[in-house]
Amino acid sequence: MNCKRLLQTFALLSFLGVGLEVALAAPATPQVQNGANFWSGFRGPQGDGSVELPDLSGSSDQLELKEVWRHPLGPGYSAIAVSASALVTAFSDGKRDWLVARRPETGSLLWKFDLGETYQGHDGSMDGPLSTPLVTPDLTYFLTPRGKVHGLETDTGKPVWERALPAASAPFYGFTASPLLAGPQLIIAGGKVGTSLWALEPTTGKVIWQDAEDTLHYQTPAFDSTSGELLVLGDQFLRSLDLRTGQTLWRFPHGQSSPGYSQPLAWQQRIVVSSLDGLLAIKSQEVTEGRTAGGTRGPVSETWRNETVARSYALPVALDDHLYTFSGSGLVALDVATGSISWKSRAARGRGLIRVGSWLLFLNLLGELVAAEAKPEAYLEAARWPVLKVGSYVPPSFSEGRIFVRNNDEIAAFELTSKPLQGESP
Repeated sequence: MNCKRLLQTFALLSFLGVGLEVALAAPATPQVQNGANFWSGFRGPQGDGSVELPDLSGSSDQLELKEVWRHPLGPGYSAIAVSASALVTAFSDGKRDWLVARRPETGSLLWKFDLGETYQGHDGSMDGPLSTPLVTPDLTYFLTPRGKVHGLETDTGKPVWERALPAASAPFYGFTASPLLAGPQLIIAGGKVGTSLWALEPTTGKVIWQDAEDTLHYQTPAFDSTSGELLVLGDQFLRSLDLRTGQTLWRFPHGQSSPGYSQPLAWQQRIVVSSLDGLLAIKSQEVTEGRTAGGTRGPVSETWRNETVARSYALPVALDDHLYTFSGSGLVALDVATGSISWKSRAARGRGLIRVGSWLLFLNLLGELVAAEAKPEAYLEAARWPVLKVGSYVPPSFSEGRIFVRNNDEIAAFELTSKPLQGESP
């Protein structure tokens, strides 16, 4: 096992306290914390399922995963969002749905917010909330399955504002897309043509603009910080929107029948779209600062399509010239330029995936946390630890050197430590 760099990387991050809070860009506009390390919402600080860490070498092969805390939970698809002061997720107790905040260091309860009567799962889905919270130093945002958007104080859970989306636009399984903070605007998605995308003022919930061109069932938009575009994956089109006005800058008919629970991934002048049908990469022009009014990428064209990598709700992560994702429950590496498969491992059976530096972390079907190197040559597993009794569709979250996991029964936090060598004092 190659555990040395994994241990040293996480240990340095925890020691340095990387992820200190940054100043707000404007007093009236909430900002996510230092984008490098706080797992502030859906798919992490950059919205691509990853955090960047130093790549270090170490001297010890002794590695253990230390449990920091563990608490009971209930069912729900909500992932774990983390700020400096609060860890937030959502669950059902069988009667009511709840948004719950705990202290990241100790797991002690900060607050619980009643989201209403439990949203009943149907046609194979579980009971409970669906969306992932978005946490900033000041406010926490959440979209309930019935379409109510909440803005709460992060430290206290006190309601600041709420807004109800049109009930008639609710997707079949409920509102699922996660809130996104893109520049000075809070983006909320989900619904049928005519009522599918909103830009809200983050401190008040006031509508800035609304888009009605395409249906968004369960897809979460992405903010491309390189081009300044809002990337929106609808049922018919992948589109780029001007954040200021909501105007469509370009559109591409993706031709996938079930975009489902997805989010576009911008990587190396390509936009990768995943669905149950497979993966699609769309080539875009390199962004040149000041080239257009919005700095947009367009025009776009299809680069490749791989329909053998399919049948998974897991979203891809990227490092250098490769993508990593699940096909069914097997882990796959693909060349980002061609879409060709570099390797596939049936030993790595999981559902949700994140990248921490040069490491892939995921929960397998047995509830084990697995760490593997993100290498295009082969599947290289470093370690696996039993952390939950059963697996989960919810991927791990990583923040300030700690790994957070959940399933339908419990939530837990872990950190990596080195075992004392024989003869050493603990």
